[in-house]
Amino acid sequence: MVEFNSVKINWTNEQSHVFFNPRISEVYREKLVSAEFPDRPGILWLATTGSEKTDCIKMIGLSKKAFLRSAEAVNEHLKIGAEDVLSQSLPRFHVGGLSVEARAEVAGCCFHPYVSKAWAPRSFVDDLIEAKISVCSLVPTQLFDIIKLKISAPSTLRIVLVGGAHLEPNLYLEARALGWPILPTYGMTEVASQIATASVDSLKTNEYPNLEVLSHTRVRFDKDQTLCVSSESQHTGIFKIFEDGRTEFTENDSEWYSTQDLGLFVHDRLKILGRRDDLVKISGELVSPLELQDQLVKTATDEGSVDRWVIVILEESRRGGQVVLVTDSTDFKACRRIAEKFNQQIMPYERASQIYHLPSLPLIGVGKVNRAEIKSLIC
Repeated sequence: MVEFNSVKINWTNEQSHVFFNPRISEVYREKLVSAEFPDRPGILWLATTGSEKTDCIKMIGLSKKAFLRSAEAVNEHLKIGAEDVLSQSLPRFHVGGLSVEARAEVAGCCFHPYVSKAWAPRSFVDDLIEAKISVCSLVPTQLFDIIKLKISAPSTLRIVLVGGAHLEPNLYLEARALGWPILPTYGMTEVASQIATASVDSLKTNEYPNLEVLSHTRVRFDKDQTLCVSSESQHTGIFKIFEDGRTEFTENDSEWYSTQDLGLFVHDRLKILGRRDDLVKISGELVSPLELQDQLVKTATDEGSVDRWVIVILEESRRGGQVVLVTDSTDFKACRRIAEKFNQQIMPYERASQIYHLPSLPLIGVGKVNRAEIKSLIC
């Protein structure tokens, strides 16, 4: 038997648990609780981001031992000890939230859940101060909201792990200027959280850091630079629950897992280049949306914009694709100026052909910009 959204995990027994977003529809909730999960002891099942957007619910199964081994490696890398207080700022149905409990278990320290009906940056920072938090985790969207309000970091905070999506260099520099001790991370649910993380020593400078691969993980690249990982915290398998009630369990029996992300080593440090599927050809030239996103945010920030800006590439029959800019800014004159300066700094085939204005940019999961929904809104 599995337990659903348990209040507390016993990390030493063989009880299995299922974690999912409590806000999912009643239809999906019924499918989850009525499904017959694989009879595997000591497994934590996590629903992947966007499960409701597909024809099935996809659950990643990770053993408690995998979580604890990941926690050991992270604690070693960050020097987390019994004196630390960890903020559980991400929800428990997210691997970044659940892994905080494993790290506290290994370190013998306290963790403090951030409880709020909705994300509120000022309330969150007040909570960090009141609980005397030393280590917390954020996604880039949450960090953006904090920095937009020009809130300085609490004095007790020594590490802020930022992952779940690409952290733009300009946002990193703005956060560091306000005293936030930012360590970019790279990880995924399939390996119980982190694969690589910036070192604590990177905080001695303000340069955007590349990442150190953690001690429990090995990485390699295939012929097209796709990152593959072999980890002691690798997932046990994937369980799918289909609309018609069918279920399917695929056991993970491979030593190496292909992440579908592109990367390379720079002076023995890992640099992530973006998703392999995100690269597109425009007029016969390969274009990286990730690099364009970084340039766009830098340009907007240099022009004094505090609004959100997103690169979206639309299909276009003649050239193969066209770059457009999407923002929640209502300062149309400033937007035109930002677009003009952005286009001056990139290659001709990368230039944006249009600006779209949305009241707010749709998000998915715990704060990733939902580009698929943005496309549906502007097309």
